[in-house]
Amino acid sequence: MTMQISAYGRLGKDPKAIATQSGKAMTTASLAVRLDCREAGETFEGTQWLNLLAFGKVAEQLERHKAGDLLNVFGRCQLSRYETREGETRESLAVIVDALLSARSTRPGGGRKRSDNQGNDQGNDLQESPPDYPPADPEPYRQRADKSGQGNDPGFVDDEIPF
Repeated sequence: MTMQISAYGRLGKDPKAIATQSGKAMTTASLAVRLDCREAGETFEGTQWLNLLAFGKVAEQLERHKAGDLLNVFGRCQLSRYETREGETRESLAVIVDALLSARSTRPGGGRKRSDNQGNDQGNDLQESPPDYPPADPEPYRQRADKSGQGNDPGFVDDEIPF
């Protein structure tokens, strides 16, 4: 049986890219996840560190991030038990990452925002402000409604109105 996990936190260190013996891309990282903990009736904040292990395209995505970046990772949990040199048994929780979402904002075309020498943005296809819907002056639409025999009902919407 597999335990699925979704965790949101910050990368502790820059991800480390490793090539497997078969040549497949692999990336490791650590994620600090904030937890609300209770002990003896008191609530306090704690931190759980998760080891991340990603392969293929997900590994390439993870490799692009830096320490401190916010990430939401989805994957399978893997619990490893090992014994220290002192003979203590310890556990390590790792996430085999199937997908990740970055909290970093991205541009649709990629790259950085460009501006000309006057400080005007270049390459931005978005309008400065949204169009004025409904129109500021609905009178032409009301007149069209009157001609169609529908009366002078301001709530009437003609099929020819383009929205």
